[in-house]
Amino acid sequence: DAGVSLKYLMGYSAAVININNLGYNRYIGDTIVINNLNADLAYSLPINYNEPLSSNAVFDKTLLRGNGLALDLGFTYTYKSDTRTLKKVRGIYTRPKIDYIWRFGVSLMDVGFIGFKNNAADNHYNISSSMYFDVNYFNKMECFDELSTTLSAICYDGDSLKARVDDKIRVGLPTTLRLQFDYNIYENYYVNATIIQPIKLFKYSVKSAPRIMVEPRYESELFDLGLPISWYNYDFLRLGASVRIAFITIGTEKLGTFLGFGDTNGMDVYVSFKFGLGK
Repeated sequence: DAGVSLKYLMGYSAAVININNLGYNRYIGDTIVINNLNADLAYSLPINYNEPLSSNAVFDKTLLRGNGLALDLGFTYTYKSDTRTLKKVRGIYTRPKIDYIWRFGVSLMDVGFIGFKNNAADNHYNISSSMYFDVNYFNKMECFDELSTTLSAICYDGDSLKARVDDKIRVGLPTTLRLQFDYNIYENYYVNATIIQPIKLFKYSVKSAPRIMVEPRYESELFDLGLPISWYNYDFLRLGASVRIAFITIGTEKLGTFLGFGDTNGMDVYVSFKFGLGK
């Protein structure tokens, strides 16, 4: 089986800082010495950049500042058991429930971006030789636009506009490559293995954390139970749980947080309702 899903996206606002390189030393008081800097600052914010931050007029009431497209695409191969035998039930020949022995899937998820042209700015800052800067100067700023122009003047010999490289930005979605293998151990018992690896396709992108997950589970017509064990961001080991009763499913990937064991590094819970309209 193969499938593609196309999505239209709308964006309210965005802000991104990429610090590729930064070296500095504290000098005297609030003075720092910036030895080198290579960074990007891009944004499309719900404020008027030239209005004082203390003014009510600073807020921009525009609802949507960006739009874009994205797609998901995937392929699944299923190895099924023999399904040729028909059974006679109440005088009607029917094919028995088709169950698989194993299946493998590969997919690319969230391939796309949101482009912002409304109230947007893309700035690049570069310092290659040491310079002194008093951080108290930021206390004198009255509007947001002074931040970008001041940083530009610091980096480019007093030129407050040189850092601005574009008046639009493009922010990529958290694109991931996913590999899944699902195996039917015996009757209603299964085990699933999943690998999720983030892929950066654009200069500015939201990043999803990499994960490796193994989930043994039990499935029946009215009841499901799964216990996912995941290695989140190649750093945190997590135990989760998922329970389905009829059409209601509730679960979490961080069961340890609720039970009070392990390091607390976040919590989540999800609930879903699924109804079938026909066989």
